[in-house]
Amino acid sequence: MASAAFSHADLAVRIIALLVGGGVALSSHGTKAAVRATANLSPEPFSNIALSLAEDAVAVGSSFLIAWFPLIMLGIVVLFLVVFFWLTPKIVRALKRRFGATRAPTSAAGS
Repeated sequence: MASAAFSHADLAVRIIALLVGGGVALSSHGTKAAVRATANLSPEPFSNIALSLAEDAVAVGSSFLIAWFPLIMLGIVVLFLVVFFWLTPKIVRALKRRFGATRAPTSAAGS
C-alpha cells in the first residue's frame, strides 16, 4: 500500500516507501504472532477468545480509520512504532537475563 500511495513519485521514493511499509508490516505481524504465542500458553479458552475478538475489532476499526481518517491512523501507527522501538530493547534484555541465568548454573556444574 505504501508503494502504491507513492506510485507517481520518483523510483527512489517508491523503494523507500516499500521498505518502510514492509518494515511496519513486519513489526505488526511479529508483534501479533508473539502475543498469540503467549496467549496460547494459557490453558483456559477465555483469553484466546477475548484476544480473537480484540484482533477482529482492531482489524475492522483500523480499516475504517485508514479509509475515512488516514491521518489519525498514521498517528496511531507512529505511536505503535514508538512503543515497539521503546519496548524491544527491554524485551531483548529480559530474554537475555532469563536464558543467561538458566544457562550459567549448568555450565558451572559441568566444570
